[in-house]
Amino acid sequence: MKKSYISFLFLCFYLATYLIPISVKGQEQLKDSSSYYQHLYLTSQNTESLLKAYDFFDRSQQLAHSQNKKLKEAIAYNHQAIIQKKLGFLVDSEQSAIEALKLLEEVKTTSTQVKQIQLSLNNHLGKTYREYKNYTKARSYYQKALTLTDSDKYKITLINNLGVTYAKENNYPEATNYLKKAYQLSLQSKDIIQQARALDNLGVLQTRQEHPDALTHLNQALELRDSIGFTGALLTSYLHLSTYFKHNNDLETANIWIEKASQLAQETQNIPAIEEVLTLKMDLKNDIDYRALKHIKDSIAFAEITAANKYISFKYEKAKEKERADLNELLKEREQKKKIFYQSGGLLLLVISIATFFILKMRHRRDKLNEVIKSEGRIAKKIHDEVANDVYQLMTKVQTQTLSPTTHPWLDDLNQIYNKTRDISRENSVLLLEEPFDVILQNLFLNFKTKETSIVHTPLSKVNWKSLSKVKKITIYRVLQELLINMKKHSQAKLVVFKFEQNSSKIFITYKDNGLGTLLKDKNGLHYAETRMQSIGGSITFDTQPQQGFKAVLKL
Repeated sequence: MKKSYISFLFLCFYLATYLIPISVKGQEQLKDSSSYYQHLYLTSQNTESLLKAYDFFDRSQQLAHSQNKKLKEAIAYNHQAIIQKKLGFLVDSEQSAIEALKLLEEVKTTSTQVKQIQLSLNNHLGKTYREYKNYTKARSYYQKALTLTDSDKYKITLINNLGVTYAKENNYPEATNYLKKAYQLSLQSKDIIQQARALDNLGVLQTRQEHPDALTHLNQALELRDSIGFTGALLTSYLHLSTYFKHNNDLETANIWIEKASQLAQETQNIPAIEEVLTLKMDLKNDIDYRALKHIKDSIAFAEITAANKYISFKYEKAKEKERADLNELLKEREQKKKIFYQSGGLLLLVISIATFFILKMRHRRDKLNEVIKSEGRIAKKIHDEVANDVYQLMTKVQTQTLSPTTHPWLDDLNQIYNKTRDISRENSVLLLEEPFDVILQNLFLNFKTKETSIVHTPLSKVNWKSLSKVKKITIYRVLQELLINMKKHSQAKLVVFKFEQNSSKIFITYKDNGLGTLLKDKNGLHYAETRMQSIGGSITFDTQPQQGFKAVLKL
């Protein structure tokens, strides 16, 4: 099926210039060779030759479409896009390129050929949007094309094109960097055509900057092109040299170069070049009315292109929207068919969920009860080991020793028993959190600070404690308390350091002392610290060796 989006203007031009004469004369037999017509449009600026090539690839596209060969259809669209651009129909060229990319998205292969076509299309769209003066979008296509090739030749072309877009925006530093990079790569690959292109573009850029090397680079580009007889590029060099001398108010030399360009354009029958030469000639005459007219015509042309571009984007989005709507409708039908199944499954899932909820609830109660039993056992063992034994010893002392009526040596023993009992109470008492949490932590540190042991810490304000739930605060408190108790009993540390940090939503607390350290084979009480941290989605790690102190890191 023939694509429906060819502009009316291009269709009329195509019919009037090519198809109607052929149907009248009926004399020319086309060579059905893709390579022949590709060579024809790449090497010719003649309108009739370009239209012959377009007709061949238009028929190729229709045939591929009828056979549902998406790759061949995309290739045909790619050729058409290049021809349409050479004929001056940018909007149609853009449409063909976008259609080709859409088809390639449906091709289920990542072959080298597909990548080559995608590379060509992205570079083509980059050049098209550059002519629309949409330089940001142009660069996005050039950058995408760069990801599709490992070839130095293509990379040099794309880097050069990126430099030109920055030059168009008067971003001279970026433009210079890209053009110099393109030149260096072309030297490495010994590609004279690319060397000349990079030097020429650099010369044009430096002309605007009034850089002293501008003329040198333009002349070097000319010499390289002349050495290989690159006629089309010679014309470009002549035009740029004319522009250079005009910019430097040397109108006589500018006219010499423009005449050379005019002669070459006439010899090669390069219509776009002839138009550009005539435009530069009028510019050299400095006709105010002409300049005003040219400005108005350029503005109108740009406005038309911009409007057409918006229309294409609108049509493309509408097509995508229709595809999404069709897909949604298909999904809706499928969902309808599965509705009864899902409802039955949902009901079954609900029953299972309710049963699971009660099972988990019972298990949670059992786990909590086990924790309570473990805690009670731990507290009972602590009271027995640390308090009951001391009480028994005191009772024995009272029974066996004769006490003086004036002295009370057993009062020190009672005071020691009281302190141990108080410590056990503090360790297992309910934490009310009535004060700010940083104040509560400071009080904790003060309780364990003695003449023999110093406790220092970084500012507690580095952590947003208000963002933590009550459960997390209590857990952190108990874990730090456990570390300090462990230090007091076993470490003989002289210095304890706490470091508090918060990185985004993560909280890090580092504990470090200079105590005896240990071989961490049996964590004993530290196991409770690990369990507590895991219960709130955190973790704790330990690092210790004999005589090297003890270190723990809490992450939450």
